[in-house]
Amino acid sequence: MGAIIEAAALALPSGQVALSEAARDFAKASLAKNTRRAYAAQWKLWEEHCEATAQISIPANATAVANWISLRATSGQSAGKRGRDGAAGQAIATLRTAVAAIKAIHEAHGLRFDAGAADLRMTLKGIQRERAEKIAKAAPLRADLLLEVIAGMGNSPLETRDAALLALGYCFARRRSELAGLDLDRLGEGDGILSSDARCLAITLVRHKTQSGEPLLTTAPRDCNEVAVRAIETWVALARVQPGEPVLRRVLKGGKIIASRLNAQSVTGIIQRRISEHFERRGVPTEIAQREAIQFSGHSLRHGFVTTAAEAGASVQAIMSVTGHRSAPVVMGYINQAEKNRISPHRIMGVGLACLPATMDHTAEPGRAEQRDSVCDRDAGSHAARARPRL
Repeated sequence: MGAIIEAAALALPSGQVALSEAARDFAKASLAKNTRRAYAAQWKLWEEHCEATAQISIPANATAVANWISLRATSGQSAGKRGRDGAAGQAIATLRTAVAAIKAIHEAHGLRFDAGAADLRMTLKGIQRERAEKIAKAAPLRADLLLEVIAGMGNSPLETRDAALLALGYCFARRRSELAGLDLDRLGEGDGILSSDARCLAITLVRHKTQSGEPLLTTAPRDCNEVAVRAIETWVALARVQPGEPVLRRVLKGGKIIASRLNAQSVTGIIQRRISEHFERRGVPTEIAQREAIQFSGHSLRHGFVTTAAEAGASVQAIMSVTGHRSAPVVMGYINQAEKNRISPHRIMGVGLACLPATMDHTAEPGRAEQRDSVCDRDAGSHAARARPRL
């Protein structure tokens, strides 16, 4: 996107003032890095398509773009989970990003692209309707499972780093890019700051996805997060992180810690590996453990915090104060699912097929009915009676 914006400045009609170097830098910063990366990738695909079909890439024709995304919807190469599942064509979210990229690059050139043109709008709507599929959402990594995962990890540099990553991601409900961009105590080359005092740990995001001009401050009280605080501070001490330096760093084979910032794209793999190892330690076969772990992603820590908090009865406002969401409906989506799980009628004694009532079990041995009933009562109430875990 940077090169595109610079080209746009040079392409202004004669007599108009071109953007200065400083203005171009600020213009590039108007979009998040990940957005710029995604738009650049989609624009490259559009240019390659236009070159192969002898079309003009800019200014783009809305009907030509509609034909292109239709082709991708039916025969485009799928990535991620859709690719692993053998799904044909590309997801509607990817196609919408492609259209948004074309529109953004036209705007960078001072041109107008009608993303709401009838042909394009109806094509996207038709793709969404005809190729409707379940939205792939990362499984929430709840506090109870996360505590078990962290407790089972060793004290090698790599495991210590990963435990700190898991603790930071959950307690502060942060995205993977925000975790990777943390610096210690003061801002260096990252996007946020991890700091601490006698009462709490805090993350201040100077640049973030929902930015509206003000930094986003989130705190985690020490007395409620003993495990997390210990994991984070153990790593900071081991890595000898200095103020202004990246908190989460790369660890080479052999355990050597280097100053390079952890790549945000590696967070999902770390989470999946640690969860898989946890299940294997519990005796779960490797293939099943890996299949279970692949349901989690870099978003699972954020999702897990919201879900755990919602199931514990936290309000929407309280959850949003940690996550930084600006839209209550987004958070309500998590809370509604958590509430469905909590109040499911299957949890009522006698509704779920968890055990056979004594009056119906004609094969029971004399004297065993009372014992079986007590076990069923215990199982039915285990969810409500379980102590709320603390990191």
